[in-house]
Amino acid sequence: MPPALAAGAAFDAPLSVQTVPPRSDTDPNGQLRCTRYAGLMVRETGTESPAPGAASLIEGATKPGTCPAALPGNAKPLPTEDYFLAGRKGPFLVFEEADPFGVFTFMVLDAATGQVLFSDSHDGRGFSAVTVEKDTLRLSYTRGVKADCSLLENPAACWPRVQLPPGVASQKPPVEACAAAYRTGTAPPNDPSIVLYPAEAAIPRTGAPVTQARGALGCAPMP
Repeated sequence: MPPALAAGAAFDAPLSVQTVPPRSDTDPNGQLRCTRYAGLMVRETGTESPAPGAASLIEGATKPGTCPAALPGNAKPLPTEDYFLAGRKGPFLVFEEADPFGVFTFMVLDAATGQVLFSDSHDGRGFSAVTVEKDTLRLSYTRGVKADCSLLENPAACWPRVQLPPGVASQKPPVEACAAAYRTGTAPPNDPSIVLYPAEAAIPRTGAPVTQARGALGCAPMP
């Protein structure tokens, strides 16, 4: 189970979580996990692997202990292949990348329609705050952006290549933070860098999401 779902992490508590092992070595579903909330259930497949299948959303009342091998007719497929359910908050579902490298990509879906509303990446520590206000999900997290070059080795050439929003890109590259992080992790100076900074995202069910940087820039080497 993803740590966020297991620990709550400010998400809504599920009514139940049921895990069903594969029926055989050739079971196409793999391990099933059904997370039940009031009015809906999220059914995930292949949860024993780092590459789970796409989840399904099953609306309506579901009985405790129900985790069907065959999908009912009202099931909605979700575009979440290779992602695990992190949790639900009100009318939103959050999925996180099952096998991340360097940064953890996550997606926010509308819990009624299954539509993807937002996607971004954090540094692996999850969300420091998860709230819903007037049909808008608000997330606080440390955003992680991978570079294809080393900010420690050549900051002047590398910084313009990092895909950052204008307000962040206009700042000086975090060379001192990179130097400290590379020393701590004993990474070679030519390892590609990860740019880190506190971020807040406001994700409405209708309309465009807004992301804002909220603090000093940090740095880490790619693992």
